[in-house]
Amino acid sequence: VLKEVSEALGKQPPIEAAYILAARVGKHLKRDPNDWERALLNEGARLFPRNSQMVMECVSWDIRANDFSSARRLIELGEYESTDIPTYEKFKLLDNLIVRASAARN
Repeated sequence: VLKEVSEALGKQPPIEAAYILAARVGKHLKRDPNDWERALLNEGARLFPRNSQMVMECVSWDIRANDFSSARRLIELGEYESTDIPTYEKFKLLDNLIVRASAARN
């Protein structure tokens, strides 16, 4: 299903709604996205960082995939683009999860 959505994502200019649709499809599949799907979704988060919900979902998927470097880059972007304190604090909580997960792996 995401391959079909990715065709819409290949068009220029990028369409935020297509990335949102891809994220929703991913959630409805009841599984975490694979590496290719995560890369696609992370691209949407980087292109549309003011959509904090999409950015946070991508961060969560990256953390579960142990891709802490991608998660941290999105967190930094999300913090920078945060428009309110509660959203900023949620990104800080996600960053703390990475610190704990990294420590647990070592």
